Formats: sequence, structure tokens, C-alpha cells
Amino acid sequence: MLAIINLVPMVWRLVAVAALLASLGGFLAYEHHKLVVEGENAELQKIENDNAAERKKAQEGSNDVDRCFASGRFWDRDNGVCVDSPR
Repeated sequence: MLAIINLVPMVWRLVAVAALLASLGGFLAYEHHKLVVEGENAELQKIENDNAAERKKAQEGSNDVDRCFASGRFWDRDNGVCVDSPR
């Protein structure tokens, strides 16, 4: 087996080692990039879910204020409640 390797010129052996190292480096870079993209997508989804929850809470709060004014009452902004008369 070693005799066959000795038949290959040193330059070609170096080229083969360099190609192997380059392909390994490329594979590792690709896998790293793939993991980064997966992490980005997971975080973006988490942010979108959090934003949707906050939009829902804001809409519910806005609906509470609208119902208060529709009933002829006033919204106390300091306490966040509907009152019968303004301060």
C-alpha cells in the first residue's frame, strides 16, 4: 500500500491534501452557515410570536377604552380604568 503512495509525486500528494483540507473547510463553513440560518429563523419566529401577543394586548386595551367612551364614561389614564366622571 505504501509502495503505491510512493509512486505518486510529492506535488500531487500535496495537492490531494490541500484539496481534502479545502473540501473539509468548505463543508464546515456550510454547516456553520446552516446552523446560523436555523438560529436566525427560530429567533425571528419567536420575535414574531411575541409581537403578535403584544399587538393582541394593545388591541384589547384599545377596545376597553373604546367601550368606556361608547358608554358615555371617561377613561382614567393614570389608573387604567373607566370612571363615571373626569377628574
